[in-house]
Amino acid sequence: MHDYAKLRLKFSILTISDTRTEKTDESGRILFEEISREHEVVERRIVKDDGLAIQVAICELAKSSDIVVTTGGTGVSRKDSTVAAVKPLLSRELPGFGEIFRALSFEEIGSASYLSGALAGIKGDSAIFCLPGSPAACRLGVRLVLEQASHLIHMLRD
Repeated sequence: MHDYAKLRLKFSILTISDTRTEKTDESGRILFEEISREHEVVERRIVKDDGLAIQVAICELAKSSDIVVTTGGTGVSRKDSTVAAVKPLLSRELPGFGEIFRALSFEEIGSASYLSGALAGIKGDSAIFCLPGSPAACRLGVRLVLEQASHLIHMLRD
């Protein structure tokens, strides 16, 4: 086992939705439960699906987190603005994350998987992962995030 495998990381969870509340945010709850098993969740927040609000929240959360995981706003509707808001904040993208996420989603939901804008990248010393808003997508995506989280952060800081 590598030393980095023991890292207990700081995560933030950002739900992007115009309709969800703390009580109705099932995807955020799933992310919290899964991440909390291995790491610390330092903040959980909900913002409207608005590009500027998303960017402000990402910048704030990245300051206190090793990894920020978002849920919602990654689709193709006119209101979905997560991907367009987050991409300019990244110094590097991790295209393999979205590719793997969509490939695994294809096994579950078929060709609708290509409508997902799942995205990952680096902002400073933090990693940002943008997941769709559905609970099933969050279960799949958080599994992928957690499998390499410690290794990723170790590599960023090495």
